[in-house]
Amino acid sequence: RPPRSTLMRSSAASDVYKRQEYGAYDVRRIALNAFLAADADGSGSIDFGEFCNWALADPMVTDFFATHAAVFGAHDDDDALGADNVQVAVAGVRAFAAQSGYRPLPLAELAAQLAAVPRAPDGSLHADQFAALVAPLFPAATRSADEQRELSDAIFGAMDADDSGSLDAGEVLCALNLLCSGDAEGKARACFAAFDADQSGSLDRAEFLQLFVTTLVRSRALLEELMGSFVGEDFDAASADMIALAKVNAYRAEALAAQAFEEADDDNSGSVDVDEFVRFAAESAAFKNLFSTHSLVFGVLEQQQE
Repeated sequence: RPPRSTLMRSSAASDVYKRQEYGAYDVRRIALNAFLAADADGSGSIDFGEFCNWALADPMVTDFFATHAAVFGAHDDDDALGADNVQVAVAGVRAFAAQSGYRPLPLAELAAQLAAVPRAPDGSLHADQFAALVAPLFPAATRSADEQRELSDAIFGAMDADDSGSLDAGEVLCALNLLCSGDAEGKARACFAAFDADQSGSLDRAEFLQLFVTTLVRSRALLEELMGSFVGEDFDAASADMIALAKVNAYRAEALAAQAFEEADDDNSGSVDVDEFVRFAAESAAFKNLFSTHSLVFGVLEQQQE
């Protein structure tokens, strides 16, 4: 007789799920049923989108991905979004603006330029295309062409988390959200469009997860790394003026994304349309903070001029 396997399951639909033991045959049957549920198009294989949709909908799987937070994240329970856990040095922001010749432009203006940039069939941009796109943000002659390219390559590299040599539309949007001005609703709509990969007018669970992680986790890391690179070696964070920004706990991102998806899906259609997302973003503390990033960070430059 093969050894018995033990599964522990919890579900939001029930307060109590007791420990259950399954034989090897039962485990195979459960795995087969799970595969069939995930294989939405009946192709006999599961692609990334199908896996994300299935994983975010299955309570046992979301519990699995939330294991670290459940075990080690008890101290974060009062603030699941990890508010104010990204600290950006004011000195770094001022040095960035002075050394790069940075000049903010409205997001709508660069979004229009982005739409006109020739891209790969999958909509991605390479480093040369990205450099040309953000060039209007750094028009001053305080840096050489090589130095300006080094700056755009640094931003590009920080967003290219998988070292693929290209950025998808969502990753580009994150960089522009940081560097461009604009109202929150306009940024929310641009963000939605960037992650609506199939241009269906709605985000499925996989697209929503990618939006959530890219904007609320990776873009914060970009901001922290970029501005941190402009502070001097003698910088003392303990005594310096800092800008506090909210950030989603990376270990809890999947579980939080699943929760956010349910909150945003007002009509329980299994997808989130643009109006639902704009409404949700206007009420979500994390997204309100995200779409206010430019004014929160670069507002110190206006204060300096005053």
